[in-house]
Amino acid sequence: MNGLRLKQRLSQPHICCLPGIFDFISLKVADALGFDALYMTGYGTVASHLGLPDAGLATYSDMVGRVQGFCASTSTPIVCDGDTGYGGLLNVDHTVRGYEKAGAAAIAAGGASLYFGMLGAAMAGVLAALLALKKHTERVGSARPEGETTKD
Repeated sequence: MNGLRLKQRLSQPHICCLPGIFDFISLKVADALGFDALYMTGYGTVASHLGLPDAGLATYSDMVGRVQGFCASTSTPIVCDGDTGYGGLLNVDHTVRGYEKAGAAAIAAGGASLYFGMLGAAMAGVLAALLALKKHTERVGSARPEGETTKD
């Protein structure tokens, strides 16, 4: 349901701005401003929930619980950060299904898990995208629609 609303909003001829939310206060403020959709940031959500930087300490259970709480508190579609899917290919499928069941309109998954030290942020992003392309293609391909049992 939320996914269909998001798709409709994204198909409109105007630019959609999705402000980042990370806790219930930021959710309520952004929601009250009438945006087309919201974006649950992984780093901000972990930092506000655990008081620590997003360094792989938050579990799937921590995050799907936050997704569920945020989505239950608004009718505005939320795109949720799914990290890298919390493990292997089966975990990615489990994460996508869990986030969908929790109410996420869409999931952003496959963030770079490489550290590039002194490289500039833009170059690190380009290198991460190039180095991780095959891995992330496999991850996305592992999440299939309900009822589909084979890959094409």
